Amino acid sequence: MKNLVFSCALWLCATFVYAQNADSLVFSKGNVVRANQILSKKEAFEVLGSNPLSAKELEKAKNNNIGSSVLGGIGGFGLGYGLVDILFKREQGYYIAGGGLAFALLGIPFSVAANKRYKNSVELYNKGLKPNSSYLKPVLLPSSNGIGLCLKF
Repeated sequence: MKNLVFSCALWLCATFVYAQNADSLVFSKGNVVRANQILSKKEAFEVLGSNPLSAKELEKAKNNNIGSSVLGGIGGFGLGYGLVDILFKREQGYYIAGGGLAFALLGIPFSVAANKRYKNSVELYNKGLKPNSSYLKPVLLPSSNGIGLCLKF
């Protein structure tokens, strides 16, 4: 009788348990995470590229990231060069530093857009995954003691 009650309780508890899909990805702090492990950029691009919608969004994110890097690099160089000119009392240093600051500030929206697109790419990838099966089916199967109850997921 105890075994029957325990089996019924176990089966009832198992119907409320859902398994997490191990293939789902999370975009957190600029990194793609799968199963609590941070994927390298190359691995993330390979995984996200397997879904066509996610791959399109990933390509747009890469383009935004390149634009942000170029504008940020030009801005950083101009700002640094301008500050050196200002230290040596050259008048054009103010204009160069101002232009560098403008380029660096123009790169920020591209960086924000790239992060949004990376996050959207991960969401599109996760939507394309097959849904988890929480369906439990009790099946009677032959066992060494006669007939046994088996739960199939």
